[in-house]
Amino acid sequence: MIKQIPQPPTKYWIGNVYELEPGNLLKSFERLKSLYGDIFRLTIFDKNLIVISSHELVNFVCDESKFDKIVTLVIEELRNVAHDGLFTAHTNETNWKLAHKILIPAFGPQAIRGMFPAMMDICSQLILRWERFAGEEIDVCDNFTRLTLDTIALCSFNYRFNNFYKDTMHRFVEAMVNTLIESGKRFQRFSIQNALMIRTARRYYADAAYVYHLCDEIIKERREHPIDVNDLLNRMIHGKDPETGYLLSDENIRYQIITFLVAGHETTSGLLSFTMYYLLKNPHALQKAREEADQYNEITVDKLSKLKYIDAVLKETLRLQPTAPFFTVQTKKPFGNGQRACIGRPFAWQESLLTIALILKHFHIEFVDPSYDLRFKQTLTIKPEDLKIRVRPRQRMEILLNPNIKRTEKSEEKNVHEINKENLQSMLILYGSNSGSCQSFAETLASEVLLYGYNATVATLDSSIGHLPSDRPIIIITASYEGKPCENAKQFVAYLETKPKLEINYAVFGAGHHDWVDTYQKIPTYIDEMFGQAGGKRIIERGAGDAAGDLFGSFESWKENLLQVLRKDTDGKNMTNDEKLSIEIVNVTRNLGQIRDFGTVLQNKILVEASEIGPMKRHIEIKLPKGQTYRSGDYLAVLPTNPIETVFRVLKQFQLNTNSQIKIASSTHTFFPTNSPMSAFDILSGYVELNQPISKRQIETLTTLCKDKNEQVNLTNLAGDAYEKEILDKRISILDILEMYRSCELIFSQYLRMLPSLHIRQYSISSSPLWNSEIVTLTYDVHCSPS
Repeated sequence: MIKQIPQPPTKYWIGNVYELEPGNLLKSFERLKSLYGDIFRLTIFDKNLIVISSHELVNFVCDESKFDKIVTLVIEELRNVAHDGLFTAHTNETNWKLAHKILIPAFGPQAIRGMFPAMMDICSQLILRWERFAGEEIDVCDNFTRLTLDTIALCSFNYRFNNFYKDTMHRFVEAMVNTLIESGKRFQRFSIQNALMIRTARRYYADAAYVYHLCDEIIKERREHPIDVNDLLNRMIHGKDPETGYLLSDENIRYQIITFLVAGHETTSGLLSFTMYYLLKNPHALQKAREEADQYNEITVDKLSKLKYIDAVLKETLRLQPTAPFFTVQTKKPFGNGQRACIGRPFAWQESLLTIALILKHFHIEFVDPSYDLRFKQTLTIKPEDLKIRVRPRQRMEILLNPNIKRTEKSEEKNVHEINKENLQSMLILYGSNSGSCQSFAETLASEVLLYGYNATVATLDSSIGHLPSDRPIIIITASYEGKPCENAKQFVAYLETKPKLEINYAVFGAGHHDWVDTYQKIPTYIDEMFGQAGGKRIIERGAGDAAGDLFGSFESWKENLLQVLRKDTDGKNMTNDEKLSIEIVNVTRNLGQIRDFGTVLQNKILVEASEIGPMKRHIEIKLPKGQTYRSGDYLAVLPTNPIETVFRVLKQFQLNTNSQIKIASSTHTFFPTNSPMSAFDILSGYVELNQPISKRQIETLTTLCKDKNEQVNLTNLAGDAYEKEILDKRISILDILEMYRSCELIFSQYLRMLPSLHIRQYSISSSPLWNSEIVTLTYDVHCSPS
């Protein structure tokens, strides 16, 4: 028996208008569904509307043999602006069929992959903006609207709105939102009402005129200054119907640009906003998604297909809250249906995967208001209303401060010069390090021994308690801190106190500072002696480096002696002369360095002016990041950056500029990010010690690269008796030498190989947590002397 479709009672000539909540149709439809079931009828003034909401009914009407998309209600009003663009055109219109044929290939898999660099360009701007505004309130929808609009414009039309460089968004956004809102209101009025609202109509069409003007300028610029790119705009201008040979008119291209700018950013920004909300509401899912993103040093286009969990998060978000609002959680057709489905789905999906992965990789995220519950704001689509978050940069300092974190990347990528490790002998290199110097030495040694026939594993001392192998050389590199072991060597030293029996071959290098006379080299010496007493056999005598002198030169000399012994042990087998580091200048977006947390300087004042009695003394107060405290005896760890002036000197020396992008490939272990483009400025600022005094061994290397005989003689003298006075006391760096001795032909990759990694600086805290557990103070002397 045929049943009548239920309908709420109508009132006079307005029908069911009073049933609809202004600005929130979705909430109104959900309420009516609970009252009238999966299908009901509404009368809106002189228009009839049937709303369905079950899986079965939605599937039924999506059968293209029975139903077709009709342009009515809000979409019909949008034709005032977008006319016969893909979204607002009738299926039987000539321009819809023509545009559909021409534009479908633009969103094929290969074309979408080709858009990845431009997507990364814009997404990096969002990451940079959030990094600069860390700790401050971030409007999620506003930022994702900037992101998605800039992305679709750059990828499709090579046009930059530059929304991340302005406090307010581009005028286009305001005009577009106004037309969407007014279109939504117009379908709820009588036609005569719309005709009589002259001032509103004038604003409506003025906004539309601005949108037209912008689109026409984009088309005009491309026709007058054509570029050889296979983007959407070139396809629309030059693409032909393969059957008829027809081209799109400039007028229709205008409407297609409007369609893509509106549809290409509205829905995707909503998806990203809802995803952020659901991740924050489900911390276990947030952590799992972050762990997936952290598997890769860099998010590349090839990595996106491996982000299975983040892909599932996005799909579940669309199931729970599709941004094209009139599909409920029982059904999931967020991109439409059949021939009228959204052709930009692959574009939106790639953009969303990239954005979520980069955000999770770079930041800790939290609600500004932890009690926030989801509310909606609606135009053509829906988005969360007043969703605000705060972010804190993460990752780089986490790795530096926790050396137990594995640095291996789950990747199938191969280095430029791959070394066959199958026939190499094993080696274990253990380090104890607080500031990072000994860890850097360990990693450097690991890369060196690979070339001498050894495959080295690098780990902390604490990680090897009770299982020191006897079938391979064990190298120890560690320091003392006021006579005590490093944080990641305390348990190992305690283990040695039990006097275990060890059948090992070992070598020890210790770092220290001779100003601590009573404890200088205490821990390295203790480990060396305990190994000997336990039955171990020294490979070479213990090495010692003084941070007040030529620490790096001492390590190089000890390392050279070690390598000579190792070479004898392997009889030169499996040795390789592969280049250890290669650099490629590339043209891509910059990769951002990250630090763990930002502190806030509350006060920086002079306690005592400099005088004949002593140097100036200063006092600085620093508020720790939220959630961090300290204990008496703790140190404050600070990751420095090199002075900009020094970085510019290096760039000038090697004829690079601040925007030069380089990709480093290495056949051996290195602390540099490999196979991932970064700016030369970022690498020089945050990865290497530029002002470290040059070592004797490095001077000898530069001597061999000098073409001028007089300069060779001078450098030879500097590596001899004059070294301490002329190099160490004056802290002359490699860069200083290159600037003074212009005939040295050192290339950039060689220069980077000579530099140690930038390590954190530790400062004794002068305050007590009993005074304030969230604020630390440093009290220090300021020494002014020539360098």
